[in-house]
Amino acid sequence: MRKFALILLLLPALAHAQYFGGYLPKSGGTIAGTLGVTGNVNVQGSLNSTNNTQAAGPTNSGVALGGGPNFASATFFDQTLTANNRTSDAVFITGCMRFRFKNDAGDTALPWLSACGGQAGGITAITSNSGTGSWTHTGNMAVSGALIAGSGTLNVYSASGTAITTPHIVTGTVTLASGTGTATFTGSAVFSNTTSYVCTATNTSTNSAVRATNASASSVTFNSGATTDVIAYQCVGN
Repeated sequence: MRKFALILLLLPALAHAQYFGGYLPKSGGTIAGTLGVTGNVNVQGSLNSTNNTQAAGPTNSGVALGGGPNFASATFFDQTLTANNRTSDAVFITGCMRFRFKNDAGDTALPWLSACGGQAGGITAITSNSGTGSWTHTGNMAVSGALIAGSGTLNVYSASGTAITTPHIVTGTVTLASGTGTATFTGSAVFSNTTSYVCTATNTSTNSAVRATNASASSVTFNSGATTDVIAYQCVGN
């Protein structure tokens, strides 16, 4: 009888030790209240909530964290946006931090900013993609090295401060024959009309003056008193 009473007294302690030891066998039924677990939780079957809480996703705004052996990610969802515009993420992989927009399925990504390197090694590369939109920067921008325009353009203004739409610059040289020479533009060098651009010219052979006359949207004529001099020119407009 004493042994039975002792067993009854030890049952709560045994249950407590078994629970905090990382093993709690349970088949069916429910657990009410807060369940604190030290160690791993293994579940066979469904893990349900009475509030039916859904994981963050394209149709449920929120943040999801993920990762693997060689990456870590945070994915952000906004269910109020249109399809395939509701997901973005930040992922750290192969030494680069990348910010991306993703489709709803999560299998296609559009990177818009990537920085590679580290605190010890420094920043080794920064790549950005503004798409067809604009990148507006307020304040000074200091650049060490060459500033390569690529397919972009340099802003050009009239004397009144009005921006010229889609401007470009054409530069080159012409050798005069009998004091006259013509520069012909092709492809992207062609301007929109005869009066949409202005040319300046310099005689690189002598001190003789040079006159530049726009002949058409695709050609400009130069005249000088020196018959065979080489003329350098720059034409700016749209």
